[in-house]
Amino acid sequence: MLIQTTKLAKAPFGPLVFPSQFIFSSVSLISISNRKNPETVEGTVYFVSSLVNKPNWERNGHLKSLVSHMPPFAVHKIIELHNNNTELGVRFFKWVCRQSTYCYDIDSRIHLLNLIVSSNLFGIAHKVIIALIKECSNSENDMLKLMGSLDELREVGLRLNYPCYSLLLMGLAKVNMGLVYKKLVADGFVIGRIDYRTIINALCKNGVFEIMSKLDGCEPNSVTYSTLIHGLCEDGKLEEAFGLKEEMSRKGCLPTTRTYSVLLKAVCDIGLIDKAISLLDEMVRNGCKPNVYTYTALIDGLCREGKIEEANGIFRRMLQDGLSPGIITFNALINGYCKEGRIVSAFEIIGTDVAGEVVDVGEGVTNSKVGDKVIGVLNHLNGGGLAEFVVAKESLTTERPPEVSAAEGAGLLVAGLTAHQAVTQAAGINLDKTGDPKNILIPAASGGVGHYAVQLAKLGNTHVTATCGARNIEFVKSLGADEVLDYRTPDGKALKSPSGRKYDAVIHCATGIPWKTFEPNLSENGKVI
Repeated sequence: MLIQTTKLAKAPFGPLVFPSQFIFSSVSLISISNRKNPETVEGTVYFVSSLVNKPNWERNGHLKSLVSHMPPFAVHKIIELHNNNTELGVRFFKWVCRQSTYCYDIDSRIHLLNLIVSSNLFGIAHKVIIALIKECSNSENDMLKLMGSLDELREVGLRLNYPCYSLLLMGLAKVNMGLVYKKLVADGFVIGRIDYRTIINALCKNGVFEIMSKLDGCEPNSVTYSTLIHGLCEDGKLEEAFGLKEEMSRKGCLPTTRTYSVLLKAVCDIGLIDKAISLLDEMVRNGCKPNVYTYTALIDGLCREGKIEEANGIFRRMLQDGLSPGIITFNALINGYCKEGRIVSAFEIIGTDVAGEVVDVGEGVTNSKVGDKVIGVLNHLNGGGLAEFVVAKESLTTERPPEVSAAEGAGLLVAGLTAHQAVTQAAGINLDKTGDPKNILIPAASGGVGHYAVQLAKLGNTHVTATCGARNIEFVKSLGADEVLDYRTPDGKALKSPSGRKYDAVIHCATGIPWKTFEPNLSENGKVI
């Protein structure tokens, strides 16, 4: 299909904003009649306890004021009054630790935990311990304090449950994991495969590798091996990593796409391109289908070695496999062309989105006709969009609604579809407000993918934290983001939610942010997309 592109007065970077509906509600505080005097601490405890039973209590400004200077013993009394509702008790613990000036530091929170245990509220205590482990996992000193407190609580009858031990293994990966393992076994638990993988991950980070015990019948699988191979590659021990790949094959545990991809990237990083291509051929022979990550690692390695034509060959192979290149793939190709001085070719890659009018169609085109106003995505190998006429596939072209301008349409497809895929498929967000609530972080939220991701995420049951430059904060707020951080500020650089939330998913639209910045901000099952 031949399209005459629409000449735009300026680059099509204007955002397409989805209409949204905001519903405002007010919560009135109903004075309660209670035999306790609200002016006393005991009266305040009963009054706060009654407020906690109301809907949306966490947003109650009066309640925040009441607990802002509430000491741990008063908080404990409120939790005790709700001993029959474990979930509410734990929610209040987490919330009040962000509100009360007495409960900000780890010592005060541990004191509050001791009070909860003293009332035999073990169900609440176990969930509070899990929350504290997550909070302390980024601080060795805090984790050691918590461990000391848990030892003391064992003396008064508290026994940790399996989830507590499992999370401790993760939190103590860099402190003293062996101690936790011994206590876990001493309390009668049999360690599971997931926890072995946790240990292996931690040992990999520290450059220490041990054989998994076979006494309890927990044999390593392909995920375990791949994790260990990843750790060896990160530690620069490629010979050992390849040796482990051979060992897993001998033991009947076949390497997976992830196994090969990790090794392929590792050899590309040190310039062993021929070895990487051999690995790609081997994985295909063994029935492992390369994914976007596999191909992108090889394309990037070829471009860094100045082998741009070979990189284009791998890119074509990627398309033939039905895979959609990502931003990193295109960035690698652009970088490769620029290093070779082929600036025009680099610009052709950029012009992948087009808007225009159909001026001719080829045989087999059934859904488009001459004169249709369309938008489409181009394959840069067939020519970029920075031209008066372009050739596009019908399958990658759609009619442009009259209410959507050419500028809006030309800026929609790659960015919008990328955001849609990240929000719905990778993050698992339903766009009809159904499903479990999720906390989402979107760095670079004012960019092409980011500003679509904010709007799409808010169509779901989500709380969205976003980062952007100072000049775009109001714009990102207007898209519906619940919290917006200036990425140049300390909190913005640390990606910390102002409300203290942990993220279930990060739709990573920025560059140059290391994993160690994301890790302490993720929920237990949080992921970076």
